[in-house]
Amino acid sequence: MLRRAFRKVLQQPFFTLLTVATLGIGIGAVATCFSSVNTLLFRPLPASPMSDRLVWLSQTSASPFDADVQRNLGFNYVDQHEVAQRAQTLSDIWVFTSLTVIVDDEQGPWRVLGTSISVHGFDALGVHPQLGRNLRASDMAADAPPVALISDEIWTSRFDRDPEILERSLELNGTLTRIVGVAPPQWRYPESSDVWLPLSPERDDTALSGFDQRGYFAFDAHGLLAPGVTMAEALTELSAIASDLAAEYPKTNDGVGLSVMSWRTEATRDARYFTLLLFAAGLVIFFIACANIANLQLARGSDRGPELAVRVALGATRWSLLRQLLLENMVLGMLGAIAGMVVGLWGVDWVRTSLETEHPFWLRFDPDWRVLTFTAGCGLVASFVFGLVPALRDSKPDVAAGLKESSRAGLDQGPFGQRLRNGIVIIEIALALVLLVGAGLLTRSFFKLIDVDPGYDAKQVLTFRAGFPKGYAADGNEAAHFFEELPRRLERLPEVEHAGAISHIPGTPISTVSAELRADPADANATAVKLERTLSRFTTAGYFETMRIPLVAGRDFAENQMGENDPVVIVDTAFAAAVGVAPADLLGRHVYAGKMAEAGLAMDGMKIIGVVGSIQHFLQQTDSIPTLYLPHLQEGANFMTVTVRTTGDPKQLADVIGNEVLAVHRGMPIYDVFTMEQVLLRSVWQPYFFSRLFLSAGIIAVLLACVGIYGVMTFNVSMRRHEIGLRMALGAPASEVVGDVVRRGLYLVVVGLGAGTIASVLLANLLSGTLHGITPHDLPTFLLVPVVLAAVALGACFLSSRRATHIDPMAAMRVE
Repeated sequence: MLRRAFRKVLQQPFFTLLTVATLGIGIGAVATCFSSVNTLLFRPLPASPMSDRLVWLSQTSASPFDADVQRNLGFNYVDQHEVAQRAQTLSDIWVFTSLTVIVDDEQGPWRVLGTSISVHGFDALGVHPQLGRNLRASDMAADAPPVALISDEIWTSRFDRDPEILERSLELNGTLTRIVGVAPPQWRYPESSDVWLPLSPERDDTALSGFDQRGYFAFDAHGLLAPGVTMAEALTELSAIASDLAAEYPKTNDGVGLSVMSWRTEATRDARYFTLLLFAAGLVIFFIACANIANLQLARGSDRGPELAVRVALGATRWSLLRQLLLENMVLGMLGAIAGMVVGLWGVDWVRTSLETEHPFWLRFDPDWRVLTFTAGCGLVASFVFGLVPALRDSKPDVAAGLKESSRAGLDQGPFGQRLRNGIVIIEIALALVLLVGAGLLTRSFFKLIDVDPGYDAKQVLTFRAGFPKGYAADGNEAAHFFEELPRRLERLPEVEHAGAISHIPGTPISTVSAELRADPADANATAVKLERTLSRFTTAGYFETMRIPLVAGRDFAENQMGENDPVVIVDTAFAAAVGVAPADLLGRHVYAGKMAEAGLAMDGMKIIGVVGSIQHFLQQTDSIPTLYLPHLQEGANFMTVTVRTTGDPKQLADVIGNEVLAVHRGMPIYDVFTMEQVLLRSVWQPYFFSRLFLSAGIIAVLLACVGIYGVMTFNVSMRRHEIGLRMALGAPASEVVGDVVRRGLYLVVVGLGAGTIASVLLANLLSGTLHGITPHDLPTFLLVPVVLAAVALGACFLSSRRATHIDPMAAMRVE
């Protein structure tokens, strides 16, 4: 019977091709979306068998201004050992921190992202190098030679997979370091690292100063749940351990708690909701495709009416017909699944290239057995979704009507088949409208987002990152002098108007600090205004001029702020508004930031010398965050982002500026070279990325729905061929025939749009937390989208109606 099913499918090549193509689009769309769901929710870490037990750990404390708000502190190196010894619910804990690594070899200096990690971390994760060994406890000794692991990616790209790499030493951050191992392919833990160095209190080449002291919460921490332990059990035990540590070490651990969370939950927190919505959109496209094929099957069943009637007349049972029809549908479903795999591979490639930012190593979209199984399952499910109702109908033909050679009514099986096809089209239009409304809301939200005035001029500005890793600078002042000299040198270039530097460019995430404003720094009891949430940035003189951030009151930093006796600060107008003081009246007052403000210490704070306009550090923020700008020479910052305002295209200056940086410091490569407009777009990559995907899904859904309308209306015209021919023979003009067909189609469109609008209004609230500048029931979207869909759908109706005007009245009325 299977061979007969294949033969029957191949006997109708046009129908088979159309069905497989439509199903391929539907399955390919949902398979592409499932690849994202699979990556975020199911796929394990490459090279590690411990993904299901991996957890993220953090030490926490209550906000000084709101005891109910817990903030993550990071993790303390010493506490990590204490917790590891006491916890029974965790089999291991390790800490790590990201760092920039500058490699200097015969190719010149180049920069990679590295990680300083507890030496047992990779062994705990079950990760084994493909070449060499992992880090060992002996590598932590003060007299041990510096060692490192490198990733497969730089082993391939930089060293051409040299098998003698373990015999080589590289200059990493100014220290000659021996390569002891090459990580397995695709392993770049924790996100995008290419070099791993041992984290040790005995060494000063990779560690942070004072990191082995209590109260220094500078690291990220991961751990492994013990086998059979739940997250709730681990959290209960860690809470008790935190209480014990607070009692034993009240000076550093009082009020410090412990939190634990699944690694996957923490890593996918920002993208999980959008991804699930996108998967729902893929399912909508899949069901619209199935609905189209169901209509094709109903039309095909009508054409096969005489064949099926003859088979019943010759003794075929309903079960044998039903089984044969279902087998034919299964063959079509499997062919559609194969086409869907091809479309899905293309879709995954498109999604990967659409990601504007470097993504974590574990975010892999290439299909695995889960995606392939899901795709095959979609083909099987589709064969029943689009084929069951037509098969049930066609397996019980009207034998008498089917044997009448000229009976169109028998072939169409009456009004039931017509109502069924019309109902399917109405559902397609409603689903397409829901998807297109969602895409419209996200698209309008994105354009509203990028239309926000950021408070600075992003045009013709080039940005790049540079800095001194631990141990790379000759002395403590080298970084300060480097960032003082570099802008001056760049401003000598004829294409450069202004240059400056800042520790964190707008759009870059950074934690907030508390702040306190006092009028009299000598009086600890003076009335103070406290702010729980402010941002702090280190800047050079000239940064505000480069970014065209207006100076509202006071002055900018001097060229050499080291010469000033008192610490100074510039605040923005959002700070002035938050404390309720006019910008000009803030001059001369003092600000205490961070722990100084929390402790309320009676010591000199930072004197306000200027007030600048507030900016949108993050376009997603609906309000401006109060900001403190500190002079980099006064506070010091090893890494900064340099901003350069140019007279022409900033991209053309990247190589020239890179050479100028090397002229200031021979071993200083620049990285993250982007125009400021690119920085803005990258800062909102998530709404940009998902709005594009949803818009693509909406367009596909609309096209499939219109194909469905065209197919149904065309079939209706063919079923009414005799009637239309008779009317034209009696003198009916072509416009009347076209109008009649279009009116029938308009009825389906209006009902579908009505149902879709109601569903869209009910479902729009699912996007309420993801929209910016508009409401979930945005009136322009709900007005424009149905009009666009109606116009496209009526276009499909009109095209099908044109077929009616080409009917030959004599041929239509001729008895067959």
